[in-house]
Amino acid sequence: MPRVAGPVQRDLLESSSITELQSVEWTPAATSVTFPIGHGEAPSVEPGDHDRLVKDLSGSIWQTARELRRLGWNERKLRAVASLSRGRIVSGQKGYALIESVSDEEAMHAAAWLDAQARVMMRRANEIRQCRRETSI
Repeated sequence: MPRVAGPVQRDLLESSSITELQSVEWTPAATSVTFPIGHGEAPSVEPGDHDRLVKDLSGSIWQTARELRRLGWNERKLRAVASLSRGRIVSGQKGYALIESVSDEEAMHAAAWLDAQARVMMRRANEIRQCRRETSI
């Protein structure tokens, strides 16, 4: 079972696609969550990151990753924190925003954009599996 550290809630991971990641581990005494996905170093989500990003997004509608970089965020960390926000932090082509700051249309557009990305990634994953089966014969 995947595990997470600190104030990040276990039920979040148990109810999301993040449960598929074998490298996410729960450690009661740990202070961060690390997602070693793909190549290179993955960002760690520290216990205060969610609250810090919510504070940085408060008072505005959308902020781009470039604008948030000026506040010390990097794009990989932003994506990791947003993905663990239980929908509170919306991300999309416009940047990042708090769910309570965006219109219904913007929220649905952001969700549809993520759905489209997921379909593209699933198609690619299936093509890789198919190609591997064909080349393994």
